[in-house]
Amino acid sequence: MSAWQRTALAVFAIWLAVEGDIQLARAMRSLPAGWLKLLVHGPLWLALLLLLGHFASWFFLLSRTELSVIMPFTGIYYIFNAVLVERQLGESVGSQAWMGTFLISLGVLLVTTSVPPKNREG
Repeated sequence: MSAWQRTALAVFAIWLAVEGDIQLARAMRSLPAGWLKLLVHGPLWLALLLLLGHFASWFFLLSRTELSVIMPFTGIYYIFNAVLVERQLGESVGSQAWMGTFLISLGVLLVTTSVPPKNREG
């Protein structure tokens, strides 16, 4: 797997996690009364499918990439979260949260552009 493919899949996996969490929040806020109706609650199933996609993508990445290389990408979660909760849920993200998101982004950039660890295969 090339570095570009790894990066693209990691970003996609993190987006799936954020979108899954947002849809889960939306689904939980609109839960119908009764357990039987819960089983056919579309927004809940959408959230679960998105989160399942995240886990499948993440498992695939972990099977082909060192944890020290892939784990810093989880910092992107905070960037996606700050942007998407404002747009999709109408939540307010304060200036301190944006500053924290910026600092996390800077850390992710520093770690992901550092010298990669030696390949331990073979």
